[in-house]
Amino acid sequence: MTFCPTHKMQWTDDDMIHKQHQKEFPSCNDYKNDDKLQKLQSKNSNSLSKSELKIKGKLGNLFVESVWIDEKPAFLCINLDSGEILSQSNVIHDGIKYIPPQRESDIPYEKYSFSSKEVKQLNNQKISKQELLDEIKILANHYIVNFPIAQTLTTVDVLLSHCMDWIDLIHYPFYVGDTGSGKSANAHFFKWLSYRPLYSEDITTANIYQYLGETDEGQGTIIEDEAQDLGEQREKIKIYKNGYSRGSKIPRITNSDSTRNQKFYYTFGLKVFCGEKIPNDKGLLERLVIIKMIEGRPKGNIKKPTSDEKIQLRQLRKRLLVWKLQTQIIGLPEQIKTDLVNRDEELWYDFLRIASDTTFYEPAQKVVNYFVKQRHENIENSLEAKLFRCIVYNLDENMELNIMKFWEWLLSDQNTILTGNDNGRQSIILDEFQDTLSIHTTSGLIRDKFHGMRFPKTSKGNDGKYHEITFYKFEAVNCKKLVDKYGIEIPSLDHPIYKGLEGLEGRRSDPSDPSDPFCEHVLMYRRRNNHEN
Repeated sequence: MTFCPTHKMQWTDDDMIHKQHQKEFPSCNDYKNDDKLQKLQSKNSNSLSKSELKIKGKLGNLFVESVWIDEKPAFLCINLDSGEILSQSNVIHDGIKYIPPQRESDIPYEKYSFSSKEVKQLNNQKISKQELLDEIKILANHYIVNFPIAQTLTTVDVLLSHCMDWIDLIHYPFYVGDTGSGKSANAHFFKWLSYRPLYSEDITTANIYQYLGETDEGQGTIIEDEAQDLGEQREKIKIYKNGYSRGSKIPRITNSDSTRNQKFYYTFGLKVFCGEKIPNDKGLLERLVIIKMIEGRPKGNIKKPTSDEKIQLRQLRKRLLVWKLQTQIIGLPEQIKTDLVNRDEELWYDFLRIASDTTFYEPAQKVVNYFVKQRHENIENSLEAKLFRCIVYNLDENMELNIMKFWEWLLSDQNTILTGNDNGRQSIILDEFQDTLSIHTTSGLIRDKFHGMRFPKTSKGNDGKYHEITFYKFEAVNCKKLVDKYGIEIPSLDHPIYKGLEGLEGRRSDPSDPSDPFCEHVLMYRRRNNHEN
């Protein structure tokens, strides 16, 4: 133990206080070694609670990243006050001694390895987003064959994986294609360059919980290859659906020593998927960005890089980690201006923040426009959208729907929207969807998705008897929202949805008035039917 009696400061050889003392008092050489002080420090250290592992995170005025320095476990730290980068074997904060993982087997990714010489030089380096994105793009074009928009997505997402400390919501890229299409090349690319990746072709939920942990959000990137069966794994889907937003936790009951304990695991972070087919879970699909792969011949094999290529990849992944540390001081731009709303904004706003102030911002906007359009087309062509379109065409003047007459219409030749074969037992095998639609599921969708209010009516049947018939009542305002969501054109200007909205607002719909909620739909309808020049 070394100490300065003049300035009442003490340190070990690896302690940042030594450097602080040198910086504040450069002319002071009043250093002394004291065995008693050493013993006292040792006693105090022994009084600390049990050491805790730390992967990354803020500890006092330090932000730490666990690495190996000179082949020994250590923290690469940045002082959040001074901006100085330094290394420490451990950090004591609030009476707890934090240590990095001590064995390579404790982490699922290749270790970050620095030399002491490299660490000393880091304070003389300033790494920018622009140069990192340029380097990632060069390597993406070397190892992956895909269309430019997809390459830009991959490039920015690699950098995005290092930004979980500053963003709130995230999308999940899903690379889909047949065998030999190159989809797995993307998984291996992220395995090399994304932040602390967990890569596997068979990740269990237990693996995921252990990896994500209970202490810090965004501890790494999950990369799931051969994920074509993901749709059948309900617990895993629950984790992924929950983990696209900051602050999300999932409770788990663990058993130890005959006791039951409840733990809360963080789920937030980037997830990357590759597979031959897309899962059919609606909630997960809303968080996915689908990239359809095409077969090609890349210049390099990312699954088996050469020795020189490995050096290049390792140097870039270290530079990405150092940039992450440096960015703890300045952060990302707080706000940028976009035209995105609702789920589109959730999925893409932070993606654009990361590309801002670089030459990648305009290409990133093209990425967003492309995938937003893709998402909306998928919504408009979904089973829900087509079913609601059928409902709109069958509403009576009171905004009511007779469920039995509606079901008869679905089975008739008049229905050209949602066609299929009558399966008996009041169900239809749909032509367009790998699904069966029953009157029971239809009623459920009407109530849960379309906000239809169920009520019975008694009417006289052809047999002369009175029967109770199920009707559903709809509100014009709710229908307006669904019409917008599904991109549906109202079939007539005299449609009861218009009339319902007129009564609510006390005026007729005016297609010349931009403030009118149905202006766009009326104009669209008139143009299609040659009502306007």
